[in-house]
Amino acid sequence: HTNDWSKEPLPQLDRVVIPPPPPPAPKPVMKPILPPSAELGPVPESRKRKFDTGPKGKGKKNKRASLIVIDDDGDDGGFAPAAAVVGTCQKVEKEFLRLTTEPDPTTVRPLEVLKKALKNVQQHWKEKPEYKWAWSQLKSIRQDLTVQGIRNDFTISVYETHARLALEEKDRGEFNQCQTQLIALYGDRTDGNVEEFLAYRILYNLYRLNATAISVLLSTLEDSPLAQRPAVQHALAVRSAHYTKNYHRFFKLYSEAPNMGGYLMDMFIEREREAALNSILKAYRQTISLAFVTSELAFSSERECKTFLQAKNVIFTPDGRAIDCKDTCAAM
Repeated sequence: HTNDWSKEPLPQLDRVVIPPPPPPAPKPVMKPILPPSAELGPVPESRKRKFDTGPKGKGKKNKRASLIVIDDDGDDGGFAPAAAVVGTCQKVEKEFLRLTTEPDPTTVRPLEVLKKALKNVQQHWKEKPEYKWAWSQLKSIRQDLTVQGIRNDFTISVYETHARLALEEKDRGEFNQCQTQLIALYGDRTDGNVEEFLAYRILYNLYRLNATAISVLLSTLEDSPLAQRPAVQHALAVRSAHYTKNYHRFFKLYSEAPNMGGYLMDMFIEREREAALNSILKAYRQTISLAFVTSELAFSSERECKTFLQAKNVIFTPDGRAIDCKDTCAAM
């Protein structure tokens, strides 16, 4: 016997009543954070002076004192004075020492003495280039300029001189410090050596592969007469050849670099040579002469080029006069 379920009443389930969730707990009342002066008592005068921008008058900051810039990396001595001092020291040569207290005016040289000090460094470098000594003297000059709040054409010439010596000696950190200060010192200028150092900035950012910084530079150059200057034109051409991977054009520009642009390009020339070499190996596949590669990668001699290629594990033909591209690609 089977039931006709179509005629049977459906069973009724007991209804379960779900209680509402409890109300949220009231948020605790946060105690307001008081400034140190209210919570810990009065701020010591020494701490106040640390952040003081100098004497004020009629509600305005002292512009000369507020322009003193000390980098976090201790660019010019590691201590920001509360106000610019006036130096009285007459020593032309002075070793660089990092400041840890307020500068003593008797140890700071005035502007006229600093001009003599810079000429002394330049003359000494021509006769006997000693970078360690020149670095110390130039850092000391920069420190004396900073603590006195001197920012003029002479200040620019000091940073330009130090930047060029740093480039020559491959001191990238010091060069970057100098060019960072020069950006602020130049302001909106388009005369002097602005063109030279703007070109260096473009090339330096290519070395760092800093596309953002280069984009910002390009946007500022849109309506600037500096964009038409030879050194800047060269740097922009290098940037274009780099991004389009036009290695033939890139190494030609490397050989024609104006001013000290070649020193900047030396920072990343090996990286570009490696990339160009990979393109050459893939393009030729069989063999390619050593003389061609030497010329194409802007080496000064076949011997120098061969040393570079051997370090990259390139395989040569039996006579050593050409690269075996096929075997080299297979080995790599």
